[in-house]
Amino acid sequence: MDTESEMKNDHVIVDEMLSKLLESMENNPDVNLYSEIEKGLKRHIYVEEEVMFPRALKLGVEPARISGLEMEHASIWMLMDRIDRNINDAHNKKYINEIISILRAHNKQEEDYVYPAFGNDDSIKLEEYTVPENWVCVKLRK
Repeated sequence: MDTESEMKNDHVIVDEMLSKLLESMENNPDVNLYSEIEKGLKRHIYVEEEVMFPRALKLGVEPARISGLEMEHASIWMLMDRIDRNINDAHNKKYINEIISILRAHNKQEEDYVYPAFGNDDSIKLEEYTVPENWVCVKLRK
């Protein structure tokens, strides 16, 4: 699968998982599902920020667009950190809805402007990456 298709497919998977998580919030939050979502989202963000965005800039994607996407990554990251504090908190449904809302516009930007820059490139395979311990997204670094 080429990089563009793989990244788009990952967006679909995360969206579906978030919908299932929201359903579970009505009765008993699915902690394992949330953990899987968080791990997947953080890996996705890591691959974009450490591998794709630097390449995309060299391929002509506007720096301001990349910076905006990094800001949205930071927002998603902070919301996940809030959820991590207490998965059973009543506010988590609101935070999950905020993540979904951010991702709706965010994913479209990536799919329309970043991923196409990679053409038929198939060198990026999400499953080959692991987020290093203590790694945080670019906009949250001190």
